[in-house]
Amino acid sequence: MGTSFSTRAAALLFSVLLFTGCEQVFTANVFSSFTRDPSKLPFDQQVAYAESALSSGDAATMADAYDALAASLAKNNNTDADLNLLASNLAVGASGLTDQLPDLVQAAMDGNFATQADLATAVDAVIPTIDYSYISAAQSQLADAKTNGGTITEDQYLMVAVGMVLQTADTAGTSINDITSINDDAVKTFVNDAVADLTARGETSDLLTDLQGMLP
Repeated sequence: MGTSFSTRAAALLFSVLLFTGCEQVFTANVFSSFTRDPSKLPFDQQVAYAESALSSGDAATMADAYDALAASLAKNNNTDADLNLLASNLAVGASGLTDQLPDLVQAAMDGNFATQADLATAVDAVIPTIDYSYISAAQSQLADAKTNGGTITEDQYLMVAVGMVLQTADTAGTSINDITSINDDAVKTFVNDAVADLTARGETSDLLTDLQGMLP
């Protein structure tokens, strides 16, 4: 098939960081001593808390912020796509995915992956650490954002796609290196819809298209 899946997975992981500018994963944690429960805040303050939590880079803080904001959005029958996109970004952070990527990038920069097997081992170590319920939540918020007329960026699609791909390996209980195609209906639908959405806007994503090529 040419380039192996693990090599492509690495390209996705590393490129997502470049696309997002590492803002979520390298920012100092400003909430280390902040214990206020966001679920008890007024809605406008929940939004402000969510925006600050997103900048904190702290998965636990983002989880609390997401849980509070998502509950309020559902309760209020939200139609604001920007809030859905904020919630989706929070959910990705809450999953722990953005906690793990910097270490992989740094290891690659340090030349620690001499072989494909070394790379697969590093990615495999990340797979069970992700909270995939938040990846699913992020996907759901993107769907709501699209319904509400929002514009989903390539990097937002990529972050969720990466999480979904890692989940396929986690569910299968196999090494990322042993997956030669992604035979998962949810992943196929998400990636195909993402490519179609970007194409309709006159945009392209080499990474999503490459991932699409792995779908049977």
